Amino acid sequence: MEYSIQMSAADNTGNHIKAFVSVVFGDSFKVTKIEVLENKEGKNVVAMPGSRTKERDENNQPVFKNICNLVTKEFRQELYGNILQLYDEMERQERQKLIKKQEINLHQNLWYG
Repeated sequence: MEYSIQMSAADNTGNHIKAFVSVVFGDSFKVTKIEVLENKEGKNVVAMPGSRTKERDENNQPVFKNICNLVTKEFRQELYGNILQLYDEMERQERQKLIKKQEINLHQNLWYG
């Protein structure tokens, strides 16, 4: 199945949401509000768009239900794997930009300091 993935980093660094994702299938169907989240174990996971229900879990937290579901395990693994791979690449590029910025600031401080 042909699809493209668009991703933008979440601005809030203290939140468990790391990125927002949209997937376009062919030229016909777009799914938005997919999220890359950091779970309690610190692992990045993909969450499909969901809606809040009136249900509560064992910790009295609201329960969310997915609005759309991937039908096969194989396609879910492929799509989630590609989303997480793209997120890892985006994160790596952001770290490199930060390192270069710090090197420039260090050089300026030493030169003009």
